[in-house]
Amino acid sequence: MSAKELNKNLEEIFSNHSEDTCITYEEIVELFEKAPTAAQVKNIIKHSQKYKKCLFTSSEHAKVLNKQESDARRAAQKKMLEDSDSEDFDITKERELLEWSRSDSPVRMYLREMGQIPLLTKEEEISISKRIESGENIILDAICSVPYLVDFILDYKDPLINRERRVKELFKNFEEEGEKEAEEGVEVV
Repeated sequence: MSAKELNKNLEEIFSNHSEDTCITYEEIVELFEKAPTAAQVKNIIKHSQKYKKCLFTSSEHAKVLNKQESDARRAAQKKMLEDSDSEDFDITKERELLEWSRSDSPVRMYLREMGQIPLLTKEEEISISKRIESGENIILDAICSVPYLVDFILDYKDPLINRERRVKELFKNFEEEGEKEAEEGVEVV
């Protein structure tokens, strides 16, 4: 990417954000093929000053949003207390609300941070499933090369080939039969 194209993309990122939002480093880093140079970093800082934008990491941004949300929640609680009569005050409801707001805070922060991670594309999902299938085939070939397992495997041959059963079920059943044989061997003695 040329310097002009990069500068144009930076201009778009900074100009398209609303006034009250900050820009995360992760959004900016997506533009670069490799680590930005010192001159490029200065250009980023120049744009942030020009458009009066703050720069945060995703986790810092999540913390700021979380703090804003908790401040708004406290203000709403305070307003509700001021508006309600002192006789209507119910300590159990207030305690439940306080406990909920405490436990909610880390969860919201976690979800915000997870929201920054892109989901798999269709092509990536297909690639992963092909790798899993290939791995299962390799495991199946390895198992089939062990002579004493051949009879055991023949019972599962068709379901495995037709993908009606998974390879790990074969191991599970093999372990269960081994345990039964061991238990029967102990009882006979």
